[in-house]
Amino acid sequence: MFWVVAWLTGVYMLTRFGENVHNHNIHEKTPMELSIENFAKIKSAKIKLDGITAIAGLNDTGKSTVGKILYGIFSAVANIDKSVVQAKKRNIQQELVLLLQQYMQNSHGKISQSAFRFILNFLDGLAAAENKKDAVDAFLYDLETRQKEFEITCSDDLKSQIKESISKVLSIPDEKVAQSVVSLAFQKIFNERINNIDNPDADAIVGLLVKNRNIELVFKDDSLESMRREISLVNSATYIDNPFVLDRLNQLTIYENRESPWVRDLTNKLRSLNEEKLNKAIEDEALSRMIVSEGLQKVLDELNEIAPGFIVNTPIGYLYRRKKGETALSVNSLSTGLKAFAIIKSILLNQGLKERDVLILDEPEVHLHPEWQLRYAEIIVLLQKTFNLTIVVTTHSSHFLEALDLYSKIHKTSDVCSYYFASCAQDSDLVSFENVTGQLEKIYSNLVQPSFLIDEIKEKNGVE
Repeated sequence: MFWVVAWLTGVYMLTRFGENVHNHNIHEKTPMELSIENFAKIKSAKIKLDGITAIAGLNDTGKSTVGKILYGIFSAVANIDKSVVQAKKRNIQQELVLLLQQYMQNSHGKISQSAFRFILNFLDGLAAAENKKDAVDAFLYDLETRQKEFEITCSDDLKSQIKESISKVLSIPDEKVAQSVVSLAFQKIFNERINNIDNPDADAIVGLLVKNRNIELVFKDDSLESMRREISLVNSATYIDNPFVLDRLNQLTIYENRESPWVRDLTNKLRSLNEEKLNKAIEDEALSRMIVSEGLQKVLDELNEIAPGFIVNTPIGYLYRRKKGETALSVNSLSTGLKAFAIIKSILLNQGLKERDVLILDEPEVHLHPEWQLRYAEIIVLLQKTFNLTIVVTTHSSHFLEALDLYSKIHKTSDVCSYYFASCAQDSDLVSFENVTGQLEKIYSNLVQPSFLIDEIKEKNGVE
């Protein structure tokens, strides 16, 4: 029995990391560098991404902008070629369904299941076909042959409309579609305010350097002007800036147009992970949990001390169950601090984080008691070490920053930690970023300075 589990474990790991192995050695560190020029209120920045990158600074100094740019690159550019192919397939599918419905012989108003499967099979073949014209001609021939079966009238007019609809979609260059997708993604992330606020005519340029290969995005008038890709991104990014995302799991309707893209993505990820879990065979789930637990036991031990329960999807909504047999609570009823830990634990247990993924945490300490800030900091360090993640953390807490530095030394990962201080230039709202790795006192002196104001206010007002 043991050798069967061992073999299955090996197969699972190869399957899980197959894409990454093809592109990188999974044990090899792949440092990245994010460069930003004239983007929003950021004048210029070069940010090293190699393990944990902590960005500290006062409010409104562009810290979150860095994380959102990185999220935008990975969420929009990663697997963009596949996304374009899928988008074209969906568009052609919708057109074909609508056209066939217009030429139906019955009054049902919908095409048959066999006709729908016929369309899907054609689209799969079309995507792989070298000669698209031949593939379309073959489809039309088969459609005419099977028109009785599909209860449609395959007239010359229908065939002409089908050819025209497919040709219109296929004639659009893939790269043009990709550029439009990335442009729209960034516009939604930044509410169509991309170019520099003080110099809107200057091009906003974003670059991600990976193994001496670059992805460069150039924006003009808040739209993507050009895109250069020398490398394909296969990993995903998760952006967490608000524990209340858990509350959205139990909302029947999500107003997509009002949602921040990263909130919608995280909500969908948490939902889909739980749905996948419901549909898993029990042996698959047991094996997955065993593999995850072996690899992440130290992280899970830390999480279990704070959040010993787990999130379950039930007919009455998403609940948090602390122990078997104990009454479960709606996730909406959890304390804000507990939600922060429950999100991380849920993503981990359901394999929502994979080797080399990007995790962006925007001011995670805000809702946490100082003691829990320490625990959260250690979990971040352990996550990075276990998964070889790229983690970007923004903060304006000297306490939390000191904890990150401490635990990176304890767990011997300080060599992959970088620290930056964000500040506005004098007499300007433009922001720059200084690499202060090894000189954290520069951050501490700025962040703790407001605490001295209390003494000044006391003295000024004669209060002890």
